[in-house]
Amino acid sequence: MSPLDLNRYKEFTIFIVLLTLFVSSLLIAIPLSPNTISVFSGLQPGGILIFPLSFAFLDTINEIFGRKHARNTVLICVCALLLAAGGIWLSLQLPGENPEQTKHYQATFSPLPWLFFINFICLLTADNANNYIYSRFKEMCNGHYLVFRCLVSTLIGQFLYSLIWILMFFTTRMPLGDMLHYVLSNYLFKVVYSLLVCIPITFILVSGIRRELFK
Repeated sequence: MSPLDLNRYKEFTIFIVLLTLFVSSLLIAIPLSPNTISVFSGLQPGGILIFPLSFAFLDTINEIFGRKHARNTVLICVCALLLAAGGIWLSLQLPGENPEQTKHYQATFSPLPWLFFINFICLLTADNANNYIYSRFKEMCNGHYLVFRCLVSTLIGQFLYSLIWILMFFTTRMPLGDMLHYVLSNYLFKVVYSLLVCIPITFILVSGIRRELFK
């Protein structure tokens, strides 16, 4: 294998790993989100410690491979979410053998098709906005100020994400005032978590991948 072919193989492998981590973090976090948990005396979705990791993986793809690969990553993920929504919905329509077990099964899984569909909409809007903002600031900053670019794209993209998914999923479950408070709490937590955890992970990933690809 020539050095050029070896480098292309490394790029492909790294992209597939980052893509898998991005999709996996969402597929794990989204089903946990209907359950609210207490984090630092505030209420957050159950998957809140896993979901923001997707920021690091998507921003790393954007930084290393460019906006086109980041956009394709989002498109692949929305297809996975639609497949999950459709598959779970179809399974819920089939009759169960044990009525008592079926009752608990329905109660557990019935919110998930709608929840996956909502996150499909969120990804198409918020994560594509994130990709656009990140890539625009990358051009404006000539590839510098990674932390600043990650923060700005998160501030805008995740405000849209929190607003859309909470208002759509909890519209019949919470009063409007409580929903808006939940949006603000969820948004602020993700921004702080991003600063403390996700952006450092992005910096480490980008630095490590660049050393591997360009050594």
